[in-house]
Amino acid sequence: NNHFSTGLSTVAAIGVLYNITPYSGKFSLGLSADYSTYNVTENKSGTVGHFYSQNFYDTTSYSERLHSSNAFVTLKLFLVYVVNPYARVKFYVKGGIWYSFSVTKDAEIYSDYTATTIGTVNGLPPTTSIQSGRSSLLSISKSFGNILTAGGVRIGKSQLELGYGLPSFTGRFNGTGTKYKIGAISLTYGYLFGKHISVQ
Repeated sequence: NNHFSTGLSTVAAIGVLYNITPYSGKFSLGLSADYSTYNVTENKSGTVGHFYSQNFYDTTSYSERLHSSNAFVTLKLFLVYVVNPYARVKFYVKGGIWYSFSVTKDAEIYSDYTATTIGTVNGLPPTTSIQSGRSSLLSISKSFGNILTAGGVRIGKSQLELGYGLPSFTGRFNGTGTKYKIGAISLTYGYLFGKHISVQ
């Protein structure tokens, strides 16, 4: 179904926050740069048969390993709203945009496959053929982006944040036209240095 299982990745980021409401402290404008990687694998196998008559049929058993890996530098521009700026434990929400740039050269999704076919044609004795190899299913775009949303809690200079980057279109699978998208759900710890610098 051209869908990978969820993969885990570590993220490192640094950013700048500018308080645009200095009296209330409710709104801040932020800009950050993240570095992240991913490595995903999906294994498939099965059997496909075609039967036309006793003299014309075949059965194919196959196994396939889809895999892809990449690294990104992601820029984020966002607005932060602190719900209760005067409380000790502060809650906030965040909204903005993200845009990623691929670091890996020629990042692609590959298929490593093996297929064994047993069949007969025109009533001749059954024959067996074996095929194996690697093919590229899709070349991932060098850059892509979408909308980001997040919410978090801040205690002193420490903060814990849950974020969601909406999936972004990065290309189409060769031969099918099916869209391939990349999105992210993140859980990050951050620390505020001074009034404007944050590290996650």
